[in-house]
Amino acid sequence: MRWLRRPAFLSPDRRFAALASPAGVVVAEYREEAEGLVLLEEHRDETPCVTAHDAAMRVAALVALHGAIRGDVAIVVRDLEVRYRMLQLPPAAPELLRPIALRELGREYPDLDTPVVGLVPTRRRRARDYPEPDGPEGSTAAPSRGREEYLVAIAPRAVPAAFDAELAAQGVTGSHLTILPQALQRLYAGTDGGVEPTALVLFTPGGPLLGFFQDGILRHLAEPRGVAGDEGVDAALLVAPLERGAIFLRQQFRGAQLTRVLVAAETRAQLEATNQASAELDLRVEPFVPMAGSPAALLALGAALDATENGLTLFEPSTARATRLAPPATLVTRMAAAAAAATLVVALWMGVEARRLEQQRVQLRMRVEQQLAQLAPTFETARARQAAAAAGASIEAVSAEHRAMRRAILTLASAAPPGIVLDSIVSARDSSDPARWRFAVGGRSEGHSGSQVVRALDTFYQQAFGAPIGVALVDRRLDHLDYGVVADTIDRNRLTLQFRITFAATRPTVTP
Repeated sequence: MRWLRRPAFLSPDRRFAALASPAGVVVAEYREEAEGLVLLEEHRDETPCVTAHDAAMRVAALVALHGAIRGDVAIVVRDLEVRYRMLQLPPAAPELLRPIALRELGREYPDLDTPVVGLVPTRRRRARDYPEPDGPEGSTAAPSRGREEYLVAIAPRAVPAAFDAELAAQGVTGSHLTILPQALQRLYAGTDGGVEPTALVLFTPGGPLLGFFQDGILRHLAEPRGVAGDEGVDAALLVAPLERGAIFLRQQFRGAQLTRVLVAAETRAQLEATNQASAELDLRVEPFVPMAGSPAALLALGAALDATENGLTLFEPSTARATRLAPPATLVTRMAAAAAAATLVVALWMGVEARRLEQQRVQLRMRVEQQLAQLAPTFETARARQAAAAAGASIEAVSAEHRAMRRAILTLASAAPPGIVLDSIVSARDSSDPARWRFAVGGRSEGHSGSQVVRALDTFYQQAFGAPIGVALVDRRLDHLDYGVVADTIDRNRLTLQFRITFAATRPTVTP
């Protein structure tokens, strides 16, 4: 397969491929040649898509904005209420298996409104020929006797209907609507297609995709979250999915050893992160389809490749769509067609003007949507303020607790009887019990005789700690006594006794 970038041509029949995801849409224009697909141009709208209708509207707008008179679009959908999994079904024609697949997946996803399904057999491939998505949707069961393995996609009927309607409004046909693992499989088979254990990393606007291939077939698909952020790419977060994919291949395919990583990246930071993560696992890194366009455009072209192979699509079968879009011609319809042909010359200039006005309408609609998208930071600011208020309340609670404990210590210090001098009070949270604080009180007892010194210390130990100081004192111990009585340098008749008392205090009731 050949991948080149050339200027767009002016033929009215133009071909497009699109990636539709919550992060926005990417539309790639291409041309079919004997050697394969030639990438011409790519365009993107990074406005977030909440629903499939938003994505369909933006795909149609981009196609119309760049002057397509007529043509067709193959689309790959990421998320947007589309689900997929593997099913074991008896070998039969797709039209016979769709009701069975719809019944099986309909029980698993009862919340989907009037769902539709698309499926494709693994065709003489062994078990697990298609990826198992992270989560409960995957199935690793081997095919039972008399059954084949199928990759099945299910979505609300509104998803393909939205793409049908929006594209038809621009005079463009939606030819194919497939899912992420199917497009990734076709992309790999149509470009590299190597049989050695391989990880393919595509950095797309919705987050990176990691596909793991064995014998040229996609066996596992991972979509790690949080890899790319405002400050760049965190290589450490790529290590875990790469390691899990390597373990999956090794366990499921008799010790198959992951040896290489193909990477399609748009920035140097993404490439360096992949190199760093691969180096930790001793994997070699190679570029995937050099100079072929962005990873998102490549993934979109995977949908175009799947369309040429009659792969998995959520659109109705072509015959049913043709019947619905073009009813059988009768004598009346043939006469109407002849009348329309007779007036074509008169209406041509009106059509050109209408197309110009339609493009202006599309541009205005996109401009309004972009202005609405600018309001999104307002909501982010409100959420940030809410989080800051919660953090401030937490800080204030901690500060109030510290103030209460400080008041308790001051009360304790002021309750010392005559003859007791406190030199130090050290406090810290109890590492084994966050609800308690631990204290060490150091000081000296003074008097003119040994009995006075001991009595003053005993009074402080027994009575001062029993005074109401606002906290509950527990685990009290007299840890240190210096019985070497030392005469004071000023008053030779005055004696001192050094001591240290440790105790714990339960967390006080905080009143900020």
